[in-house]
Amino acid sequence: MAGAAPGSMSEKAVAIGHCFVASGVPVAFGVGFPTLGSEQTTQFLCEEIEGLTGGKWIHEPDPVKMARILIQSIKEKRKRLKLQDLYAWRRPAGVLARGAAPPGSGIWGKARRAG
Repeated sequence: MAGAAPGSMSEKAVAIGHCFVASGVPVAFGVGFPTLGSEQTTQFLCEEIEGLTGGKWIHEPDPVKMARILIQSIKEKRKRLKLQDLYAWRRPAGVLARGAAPPGSGIWGKARRAG
């Protein structure tokens, strides 16, 4: 799980995001991160708090980079929890799961062919 606030948000949104961080979830914040004026506070919220809660704030204004950081964070947490890789279930194109009907079969496929 991860949280994201890509745009400048209200104080309420920051408070909700901090509930995520306190619960061990990383939260990415885009532009206008409210603590950038205080180096110590920003360092605590973006680095040190992870040792206390497992979550942290991530300041990244670029939304593509933000998404990549959050995806990597999710992958790392899943690995630590020994959960299956998110994409391990995918099969090569054309390979059906055991017991799966081929496309166009079943009642809807028959109806399309008949009509």
